[in-house]
Amino acid sequence: MKLHPAVEHEALCRRCGRCCVEKIEINGVTFSTTRRCEYLDPVTRLCRVYENRFDVNPRCLDVPRGIRHHVFPADCPYVSDLPGYRPPHPEPISDRVLEKLKSGEIQSLDELCAAMREHPAGARFSERTRTDTDRHGQERPQGTSRASQASNLRVPQPERRA
Repeated sequence: MKLHPAVEHEALCRRCGRCCVEKIEINGVTFSTTRRCEYLDPVTRLCRVYENRFDVNPRCLDVPRGIRHHVFPADCPYVSDLPGYRPPHPEPISDRVLEKLKSGEIQSLDELCAAMREHPAGARFSERTRTDTDRHGQERPQGTSRASQASNLRVPQPERRA
């Protein structure tokens, strides 16, 4: 039986939440920030508005658009075997560095990398302790998946849906 592509995508999701942090692109390189989507529950790592996420959050991306915007980490099942995929930079941008970017104080990738070394973001979202849960908050064995809850993705100014 052939599943609908959206169901197939959701079956791959590990519910890690790493794609649910705000991303920015600088000179063709995607960086994660430490800012989680406002609808991502930090404990369960589930979207609080999942059923209506695209209506509630216009910055939320489906899987194909998330791939085009390079929001998935390298070990994500959506992209782990995708030739030529460029994952986000492995180190997140701290709020302090993000403010420097927005103010124009940082003008180049070299300056950004120096600022990131000077002001590290701390523990990555993926390194924080968590319990794997299904969409109803029930614990499940880590690494297993259910085709019930996809990720909430954000990037600044994504392309608009037709």
